[in-house]
Amino acid sequence: MEIRPRSRTASGTDRRRRPFGVAAEFWIGALLILLTLAVYAQTRHFGFVNFDDIPYLLENPRLQVGLTPANAVWAFRFHGASYWHPLTWLSFMLDVALFGVQPGLMHLVNVCLHAAGGILLFLFLKGATGALWPSAFTAACFLLHPLNVESVAWIVERKTVLSGCLGLAALAAYGRYTRTGGRGTYAAALALFTLGCLAKPSLVVLPFLLPVLDAWPLRRPRPPYLREKIPFLAVSAAVTALVLLSASNATMAVTGRPLSLRAANALVAAVVYIGKTLRPAGLACFYPYPQTVPVWRAAGAFALLAGTTLALAAGARRRPWLLAGWLWYGLTLAPVAGLVQTGLWPAFADRFAYLPLIGLLIMAAWESAAILARLPRGRGAGAVPAVLVLTALAALTYRQAGFWRNGVTLFGRAVRVTPDSHLAHNNLGNALTAQGYWREAAEHYRESIRLEPGYVPPYNNLGVVLARQGNTAAAERWFRRVLQADPANADALGNLGTLLLQERRYREAVDVLRRAVAAAPAQAHLRQHLALALDAAPAEPAPPGPAP
Repeated sequence: MEIRPRSRTASGTDRRRRPFGVAAEFWIGALLILLTLAVYAQTRHFGFVNFDDIPYLLENPRLQVGLTPANAVWAFRFHGASYWHPLTWLSFMLDVALFGVQPGLMHLVNVCLHAAGGILLFLFLKGATGALWPSAFTAACFLLHPLNVESVAWIVERKTVLSGCLGLAALAAYGRYTRTGGRGTYAAALALFTLGCLAKPSLVVLPFLLPVLDAWPLRRPRPPYLREKIPFLAVSAAVTALVLLSASNATMAVTGRPLSLRAANALVAAVVYIGKTLRPAGLACFYPYPQTVPVWRAAGAFALLAGTTLALAAGARRRPWLLAGWLWYGLTLAPVAGLVQTGLWPAFADRFAYLPLIGLLIMAAWESAAILARLPRGRGAGAVPAVLVLTALAALTYRQAGFWRNGVTLFGRAVRVTPDSHLAHNNLGNALTAQGYWREAAEHYRESIRLEPGYVPPYNNLGVVLARQGNTAAAERWFRRVLQADPANADALGNLGTLLLQERRYREAVDVLRRAVAAAPAQAHLRQHLALALDAAPAEPAPPGPAP
């Protein structure tokens, strides 16, 4: 059965929903904001974590300057990031211009964007369906679900919350356009969608979601016009082309893992996200990519996904929200499924489920409302279960957000959840090294090397720790092992050259540091060390002159 909005007065406003003369939507929106701040306010005291925050933000010379015309041009160019997201760079530059490089305030910006996205989701669903409480419950679950902690509490994931907020704003504008018409509203929806794509390109699937929303929840009286989708499709195609041009390492990543493995993992991951939505336990910041995926697991995932799609399509006339939510989930998950990969791609990631989660929440909220509508007590019977669910989600989210306090807590959690993750062990070693726990760090570096011998960073990091402990001979061996695998590795060259300089092996240091400067000419400390080595190195004997 369909959930219908309550009858309205001639002015279009439900008087029973205006306590103290203010619309119920206002009080619900205020409550949603307060709940979000309650679980995420702790991030105000968190710092950067050694998981992309340091190189992208703290050590980024562009960011230290703030928002300038030159930096704005730089943001739109193709450079070292895995893919093109200029608006996200501009947002970080604006942060620095307003309050400097302060991680606590950057965290709060993420929290505010997440809260705004939840409010926009509530307004879109309420405006499209007229169903107040299912819309509020969906938005509240979205804001409080632990699966979204990574997107909110990780500063670098600004791109996810920013693009999500803009995408939901575009849907709110599009929903209003379908109800009232007007070129201005349509233009606003298109502009917001474009900005969202510039923040994170995975939003390019939104034009394919619009026909689904036309059917439900918008229930447009006439078949949707394809003409009005053309500008959205054009923006999507243009952004996709720019992203493919910018992702210089995409081809290498694709050829590194066979398509069969990527497709099998994508099927399994789609089921994993559903499981983590229902039972948000065992969450971590990185899930290592499998070497193989059993055929039975991939086949089972495919059968489950395909069977669910067919069953929901068959019952779409009676329960359209189930098919609409399912298609929302599948379409928004497609860009991050991993068929095309850039950078260090995980098996799956909590942040990938940020927008797809909404589809599953819509299914749960509206199906629950339909069931409650048939009970004797009606919708009032769902108040207590809804409060219990939201309380549990808030408690889990508060706990999960606490793991993002620093690198030790973050990767300590990751090592407990995914003990076979070489990346988690290496990064935990880095965090322990920064705090002076060299012996413990060395243990995690060795474990990272054992788990993935082909992963180079822990070799270099272990050499650094051994050098600090005074074991220079062992440190030199680890640096040279890095250079055997990667002769142009700037970190290993710089560390080895510095070690040789400290041991007064000046001629060797000069040779190594020259290679380090060639590999990383922008690193000033390498040039300084090379100058010291050249100054201390004994003069080369002059070549013999010509015979008389």
